[in-house]
Amino acid sequence: MAQREGSTYLYLFIVACVLFMIMTVVFFIDNSDKQRIEEQLGLRDDRIKQLEASNRQLSDASNNLKILIAGPGGDTSWRGEEDYRNEMKTKAEAAINEVLADLKQSKRSYDSLIGCYGDIQGLFKQLIAARDEAFAKRETASQAEVKGRETSDSTVTELKKKTEEILGQLQELQTKFEDLDNKSKQEKAELVKEKEKIQDESSDRIIQLSRQINYKENQIKALDNRIDKLLEESRKEREFDEIEPDGKLVDVLGASGKGWINLGRVNHLRNGLVFRVFQYLKGGKKLYKGKVEVQRVDEDTSEVRIVEEVDGLNPIVARDMVSSPFYDPKDQPIFVFAGSELESRNVTKDYVISKMKSYGAQIRDKVDINTEFLVATKNFENTPEYKAARELGVTVIRERDLLEFIGQ
Repeated sequence: MAQREGSTYLYLFIVACVLFMIMTVVFFIDNSDKQRIEEQLGLRDDRIKQLEASNRQLSDASNNLKILIAGPGGDTSWRGEEDYRNEMKTKAEAAINEVLADLKQSKRSYDSLIGCYGDIQGLFKQLIAARDEAFAKRETASQAEVKGRETSDSTVTELKKKTEEILGQLQELQTKFEDLDNKSKQEKAELVKEKEKIQDESSDRIIQLSRQINYKENQIKALDNRIDKLLEESRKEREFDEIEPDGKLVDVLGASGKGWINLGRVNHLRNGLVFRVFQYLKGGKKLYKGKVEVQRVDEDTSEVRIVEEVDGLNPIVARDMVSSPFYDPKDQPIFVFAGSELESRNVTKDYVISKMKSYGAQIRDKVDINTEFLVATKNFENTPEYKAARELGVTVIRERDLLEFIGQ
């Protein structure tokens, strides 16, 4: 169409040139040729009219084509083939590619309306198929919803029925519970009365038994005291008459009340031990003269303090014998350590143990009935050895006393 418009304009230009030439020729030709030229001009005028009519037809066709592309209210001011293509790309391609994007297909480009029209038909078919598929899915979903609603209604009806049955059973159980509760309350009241009666009777019986127990306990205590006195008397007599001397006094300072005995660490002697002092009389009898207490233990001898003297006219002197029922030089005392470590930093535990063993002591790990001494070191209170010692009545000595015993 654009080529035809260009041809038309070219024709008009040619015609104008021809007219100009004709006018130039007419101006120069003589009058004899005027009639012939006028006839030719008439023919040219007819040809121009025909061309103008053809040009109007082409213009009308071009306007109709623009209206067809852009629409009755569209912009038809563009001209030429390039404007036509741009208009087609901005409208036709945009619309088609928008549908393709919804269908998740790749974009397309066009150079002619025929191509657009063919794709538009295909897209219409795809859209119709998608619409039908959507309608089918919606119908299926609708049917499923209706079916689910019917099933739900049926389930609700069954649940209501079961709920009514359960409520009926619950009412029956509540009635039974109330009956049982009333019965249990009545039985509880009867049991409380019986309990109170038994408690009253038991209280009277307990009071009587308590009185009898107290009376018996008092009798037992009196007998125990009597037995202890008898045992003590027999033990004193046996100690004085039968016990052999453990050692003797080697020196006594009467003014200061100090003395020394021939027993020391090698004889397993310990501080605080009290000895009886006596002397032999004629016939082998023993005369009790008093008591001495060990103050400081040395290697072979020990310093003692006179704590009791029976007769000032017969004082304790050197060569008097000493004896104690709690001391046996042949015995090996058993020691157990309790605690985490020694508090003293001057000696080590290994040294202390080796020193004790050199004096004949035995060292064990656990307390038993044969244990004689528990050595209390740092944090001994919570140890199992200390608890066992308390239960068995084992003598507990402090670390400082032990160190003094071994001369540290």
